[in-house]
Amino acid sequence: MRAMGAHGAHEFASARRESNALRNHLRDDFGIQSFQQRDALAKSGLKFNLAAHGALGDRRHMLFHADIIGELVDTFLPDHGRIHIGQKKFFAAGRSRLHDHIDGCALQRRADTLGEVAVVCCALRCEGKVGGNAGCEPIRFRRRRQRAGGSVEQSLIEQRAGGIGNECGDQRHERAFGTVSRISALLIAGPTASGKSALAIRVAQAVGGVVVNADSMQVYGDLRIITARPTLEEEASAPHRLFGHVDGAVNYSVGRFLADVEPVLADIRGQGRLPILTGGTGMYFKALLRGLSDIPAVPEAVRAQVRAESEGLSAPELHARLAARDPQTAARLRPSDPQRILRALEVFEATGQPLASFQAKRGPALLDSASAPGIFLAPPREVLKARIDRRFLEMMQTGAVEEVERLAARGLDPALPVMRAHGVPGLIDYLRGNTTLEAAIERGQKDTRAYSKRQFTFVRHQLPEFAMVSPEKAWEAVQQVI
Repeated sequence: MRAMGAHGAHEFASARRESNALRNHLRDDFGIQSFQQRDALAKSGLKFNLAAHGALGDRRHMLFHADIIGELVDTFLPDHGRIHIGQKKFFAAGRSRLHDHIDGCALQRRADTLGEVAVVCCALRCEGKVGGNAGCEPIRFRRRRQRAGGSVEQSLIEQRAGGIGNECGDQRHERAFGTVSRISALLIAGPTASGKSALAIRVAQAVGGVVVNADSMQVYGDLRIITARPTLEEEASAPHRLFGHVDGAVNYSVGRFLADVEPVLADIRGQGRLPILTGGTGMYFKALLRGLSDIPAVPEAVRAQVRAESEGLSAPELHARLAARDPQTAARLRPSDPQRILRALEVFEATGQPLASFQAKRGPALLDSASAPGIFLAPPREVLKARIDRRFLEMMQTGAVEEVERLAARGLDPALPVMRAHGVPGLIDYLRGNTTLEAAIERGQKDTRAYSKRQFTFVRHQLPEFAMVSPEKAWEAVQQVI
């Protein structure tokens, strides 16, 4: 654009006259002409060339041509900031101004001629191009320090973080989205090995968000490798919460998850950040969006009694025992789900009432799907199967056997959730000499593949508001909801 003209001091008075014309043009013409010409200007694709200017410290003056600036603003604002950059060239670098590519002093002088507020339009950068909605904000200047020889160095100060300014490496300017204020949280679900963690970290880095765990196995500190918990390097790349904070001896539940996550969400929002909940446990997301059934607490003595009576029984045998006492709840549970069967037996023993009778009464939800959109990563089945098998083999090579060996040495109750993490039962059998390593690996892969199918089924039936997207389209889907 011809927004910068000659740099001679003799043209300074002319600049003041032209800047007055600019002020009048913005005030009088924009309200009438810009909207009338919106379509025409947008379609015409106005092109401007930016003349190279001298070094920022050459004590010359930068002039604004009012007519060109007026055309640029008329085009830029009504067309919602759709500026397209063609051939790009960097401005000449200033003396010691590491990040100032445009003469901030000249901008102040031109702002003074316009009045106390200079309106600058900017487009938010998105994936290597200029896009998004234009923002119009006042620019404030301040004097930083007196330089030798009497000159004063000045700088642009942003009115708010994440708004206008340079993009010279400051993380605040790496945001790929215009705003995160219109949603209260982002939910990223998906089957195991679908790329949830990588996507969550990428979003957190882009918007200054916090990754919050929503996976029932990744809460345990005993198991990082076998549960595919984020690595130390990944955790260092973005803030993470509720990962590995629970001891394996704890029978962690959905209720405890809600109790843990509620203050975490409040803390993240209090910092002005976006909570990004990610994990593969559908029940956690359902409880967040629907609330949790108001089930009375089971006394520890009753829980211990039920566990002792159930020790050594297979899952089908436990299911038969529940069906004899609570047929209504037993009809809702799979015979291969010992954890939920034991939970139903404990509630019945403690209250004398079916678990299903309490499930109809739900407490308030922590999140609303209208302001907390959900995305479910859905790779093709064959692709997912290959990923699961490959990742399990990688776990074997990075210490999973040794991790499970340390867990087995604790002598914990086999009915605890941590002892039933995918891959753990088979590897414990291997460590005890009951099977081969090859058989243990095959069992772990098979169990994980079966679980991934149940994750798809749960979301389809229980979380229809989640948008199913392929991992390749996930970033685009995130941009649409944030």
